[in-house]
Amino acid sequence: MSCGREALCQLGFEDDEVRYFACEIDKPAMQVAQANFPDTVQLGDVRKVQYIPDVKDRSQSFLVDDKGNKHIVGKIDLFIGGSPCQGISANGPRSLMQHDQSVLFQRFTALLDDCEPRYWLLENVKNPTFESFATRKLKKFGAKLFKLDSKYWAAARRLRNYWTNIPYDETKPPTPSTIGSPLTMQEVIGADYSGLWRKLQSRHDPVKCKGFYPNEEKMFTCCKDVRGYFFPIRTADLVNLPKFKADPKHTHPELTKFTRTELEQMATLPVGYTNASSEAQAGIMIGNGWTVAVICDLFRAMFDAPAPTATATAVPLPASAGEQYLCTRYRLSLVCAVRMQVRKWHSW
Repeated sequence: MSCGREALCQLGFEDDEVRYFACEIDKPAMQVAQANFPDTVQLGDVRKVQYIPDVKDRSQSFLVDDKGNKHIVGKIDLFIGGSPCQGISANGPRSLMQHDQSVLFQRFTALLDDCEPRYWLLENVKNPTFESFATRKLKKFGAKLFKLDSKYWAAARRLRNYWTNIPYDETKPPTPSTIGSPLTMQEVIGADYSGLWRKLQSRHDPVKCKGFYPNEEKMFTCCKDVRGYFFPIRTADLVNLPKFKADPKHTHPELTKFTRTELEQMATLPVGYTNASSEAQAGIMIGNGWTVAVICDLFRAMFDAPAPTATATAVPLPASAGEQYLCTRYRLSLVCAVRMQVRKWHSW
């Protein structure tokens, strides 16, 4: 749904400064991307997308979509990705690289090797075994691993790993959302917010895991199943708490799910960003997506520091070409390529 493009937008890039290419197979995500950024070029299945460098004239390098069409993009300056986490997440089968969707990590590294971007970023969930594997694989690209929790930028916790060569300084305080997204659940829900209800799963010990968390300041997580396992408790819901506690593994009809607007605010997205999809699909997409304010902070570091030293095989842009940036991002066969023209690197 183009969280990377939205981060660029929140940093001040205008639509006519960005060319964005997306390889997506999820129709609701495509609808949301197109509704917010109609000029997005859809390339199709990432497994069939290629970047072909022109060794004579790098400005003529191109992407090939899944139907064999060529799209000239030139030298790529920013390449971003978030490979699927189903095989890596603690809530999944933990099959790691044996999971069908985990092969997209290999596609990310292959495209990264082909396009030789100035900057790049890869996101995934926390998993010690995968961290070690990915860090080793990405070392040759100048990778540094940052473990960032969205709770410092948003009203929801979301601990994620970010591998990148962007010179991000994690000692700097987080920069608040540029669109004023709330930082607490009280701000998200409103004056009648009383806490959070967590539906217990079969693997949870009801003695150790509480169902009700009164006045919880931060949402526990922001995942694709958030509307099925976590519920806001408003003042009017308090009368039903004894019933909820008596059967904490049941989805009681009295529980109200988070609304689209509340989830968008927790992900630091503009209110109404996912209106092109259904409420249920919006919850899944937001859970699979990124916390935009975190991505904004990572991107800011590109403008506050000099570009990294080019690799031996990199071809520098001619001085007359202006600054050009291209980002590539995928999730579930998603590739987004962005080429920002005209604008110079800024100090944000």
